[in-house]
Amino acid sequence: MTTPAKLLYLEDDEIDRRAFLRLVREQKLPWDVRIAQTLAAARDILSHSRFDAIIADYHLPDGDSTELFDAIQDTPFILLTRTVQEDLVLRTLARGANDYLPKAPDQWHLAALPITVDKALCRGRIMDAEQRITRELRLPVTASTAVGYAIAVTDRDGVILWANRDFVDMTGYPLEEIVGRTHSILKSGFQDEGLYRDLWTTIKEGKVWHCELVNRRKDGTLYIDDQTIVPLLDAHGQADHFISIKQDITERRVAESALRQHEQQLAELNRTLEQRIARRTEQLERGTVQLRQLHAKLTQAEQLERRKLAEMLHDGLQQLLVAAKMRIDEVRGRGRDTAFEALEEVDRLLSESIEASRSLTLELFPPVLHDLGLVPALEWLADWIQEKQKLNVEVRAADDVEPPSEDMKIFLFQAVRELLFNVSKHAGVDTAIVSLHRDPTELTVQVIDRGKGIDPSRLPASENRETFGFGLFSVQQRLEWMGGEMRIDSAPDRGTEITLKVPFPQEPPIAGTIADTETPVRTPRKMPRSQRLRVLLADDHKIVRKGIALLLKGKPGVEVVGEADDGVMAVELARTLNPDVVLMDVSMPRLDGVEATRQILRERPNICVIGVSMHEEEEIAAALRRAGAVGYVSKTSAQDTLLATIRQCCFRDP
Repeated sequence: MTTPAKLLYLEDDEIDRRAFLRLVREQKLPWDVRIAQTLAAARDILSHSRFDAIIADYHLPDGDSTELFDAIQDTPFILLTRTVQEDLVLRTLARGANDYLPKAPDQWHLAALPITVDKALCRGRIMDAEQRITRELRLPVTASTAVGYAIAVTDRDGVILWANRDFVDMTGYPLEEIVGRTHSILKSGFQDEGLYRDLWTTIKEGKVWHCELVNRRKDGTLYIDDQTIVPLLDAHGQADHFISIKQDITERRVAESALRQHEQQLAELNRTLEQRIARRTEQLERGTVQLRQLHAKLTQAEQLERRKLAEMLHDGLQQLLVAAKMRIDEVRGRGRDTAFEALEEVDRLLSESIEASRSLTLELFPPVLHDLGLVPALEWLADWIQEKQKLNVEVRAADDVEPPSEDMKIFLFQAVRELLFNVSKHAGVDTAIVSLHRDPTELTVQVIDRGKGIDPSRLPASENRETFGFGLFSVQQRLEWMGGEMRIDSAPDRGTEITLKVPFPQEPPIAGTIADTETPVRTPRKMPRSQRLRVLLADDHKIVRKGIALLLKGKPGVEVVGEADDGVMAVELARTLNPDVVLMDVSMPRLDGVEATRQILRERPNICVIGVSMHEEEEIAAALRRAGAVGYVSKTSAQDTLLATIRQCCFRDP
């Protein structure tokens, strides 16, 4: 264990004394400190004690501290002063002071004090050792232990003549294994031989040599040796002995290396964070631009659709209704003789109006998507695109691919429609494939064509997305918002395969969807024609229910026993009233007509359910029949058709 260095500290300022003692305590400095506040007190202490170093403020109450130089002889002296006076500093250093530190108001000079003291102690020990070695080569062990550094003395050939206890502790070699040998026993092989040649050249010229070496202890462990070799000159000025002063600084260097590594890691982390921030900022800025573009495009698309809808209403439906009104006015002016012919004309105009409104409804939002689901809607879309754009589309759908949510179903339908429009516009082919399949966690939809293909450098992620319309970018952005992704595999003249992947959580089947395909076992009633039919009307439009009720009211053998304005109410009234016939609308709130039919026939399998709807799509009629309906009639059909269907389904021949 190193003996603490004895220090005398001269300071009359209480704040400075406390700061100094706090430094010694907090940094656990190996110093044995005595305090003096005046020059007289310092002289008294020095009269009976010797110190390894003295730290003194220049200005003391009874004089300046340089007056002690006569009493301290060769003891290292470090001067502290509040004001910087160059001539004072030079004069003090010339008289024998070892170093000088200016006092700072915030005590920052104390941070440099340990290093300054360490340097002064080292120089003092070297001087002391030189004097003692020249005086007597064989120093007693008790004297060498006060030095505090590993010291060895060699002859002019480097053979060790003496070493102190610290040398033994540092190297691990007993004294008897050290004396008579050279320092080569400590070589680790890490140093180049040229370094040792430079060492010998330097010290033989009488110069001090200093270097940090990696040496090896007796047990094989490595350590970093801060070594200074001082030549001792004879009367002729020739080096005849050398003193080696060594200090193990392994822990210091390891700490410094760790600190450098930590600083490098911090610097690298800082660079990485800056790069990430830059990338994220670029992404946000790009996203902001894209959102602005999307907003502008959506606004334009909304206005375009509004204008298109207005034109369709003005040029189509409104003109037909105006023509019908004019025809009625004309009939009113002519009299009753031509009423039948005029009513026929009005009926034709109204039929055309209904057809125009139905076409508008299909283009805005096809009812088959809401009523039957995604796959039937895509099959309808394939027929519609073939009719409108002459593109043959094959829909390939695996089982259980119906999306679990309404918004996902709507998005995928719109996305496929947009992608098929792109195929029709850009691919240069007349066929395409839409494929749907799923795994436990996601639904995959693919739109495939074997047409011209897309240049990868001009895909939606690039700056040239406008070339292929804004649709691809819009689909990609909305997929990302839903937690999905879009992949585009394409090359010129090799076709395009666009894959959409969306999360597909495991959820129980939703009642009332086309995915629930249970078909009830039923035995519909067959009654004699003389029996009166009891009819339940189920439609969410009151005016339609009223119209059908008026139509049936005047017909013999038919009685309307109840009206329901949604699917749930229809099931409840069928359970309560037990009608012979239910005229069932398809699109209704709370429970659609398909599921309401299924539930009614599960409880009352002998009831005749007949579908009645504005839609004429075969997919909707087929869904109702799968649920158990015995017939399907369009609301625009003639009244005779509705009555004929009711009688055909419910009456048996006499």
